[in-house]
Amino acid sequence: MSWAIPLSVIDIVNRTQNLQGLFESGIVRLPQLRVRATAAKTEGLGDLSAKFSSFPNIGVWAPRVSFRRGLDGALTIADGGYAEEHDFEAYASVMHGWKFLPGYLDNPIKVNPVHDITHFRDPNPNPRRIDQAVSSFGTMFPELPPLRISNTWAGHIDMTPDMVPVIDVGGSLPKGLVVSTGYSGHGLGLAPAAGRLTADLVLTGQRSAEAEPFRADRFGEKLFFKPQSVF
Repeated sequence: MSWAIPLSVIDIVNRTQNLQGLFESGIVRLPQLRVRATAAKTEGLGDLSAKFSSFPNIGVWAPRVSFRRGLDGALTIADGGYAEEHDFEAYASVMHGWKFLPGYLDNPIKVNPVHDITHFRDPNPNPRRIDQAVSSFGTMFPELPPLRISNTWAGHIDMTPDMVPVIDVGGSLPKGLVVSTGYSGHGLGLAPAAGRLTADLVLTGQRSAEAEPFRADRFGEKLFFKPQSVF
């Protein structure tokens, strides 16, 4: 993932809903990809007390399926990231890029210093992922009738190789630029602390000790761990 850095907010002009401006500090490059995540909601499961002494009412992440039961008895279900597929912005490898040429011709991409985000705001759900989740759930709970899907949806997650966000200022980044990205699906779990840390970097302009694990330079230094699980 890369961004061109605007000179200042004042220099950005809104013309026909496209952002245009001057750029002063080149490109910021991070090993970040957007991953399409698909989920679904089932119809209510009804009263399960006759079949189970208890049924999980918290989030469950099992092999090839993840689910959570709501107050209405319905499940929110996904396949837990099994056989993950990535959506790449561009083909950076000359050696291997030719293998993707047929797909590129069918689905051309637009590369621009200022990215147009409208084309991936509402991605289509992947039905194969839902089928995988439903099948795995059925294997886990053979006592239950087959799940009936009532709704499906999808969204993009900004993923980093170690599933840890980049919250940084200074270092190899352009002077004065604060980067807060790559939250890798953690969502509201990180929001309070990450928001405060980002605000501190904006106010001070300096990287604090608690921000060290989130610095952008860690990828070049190879100071990160392989993730234990993938969304």
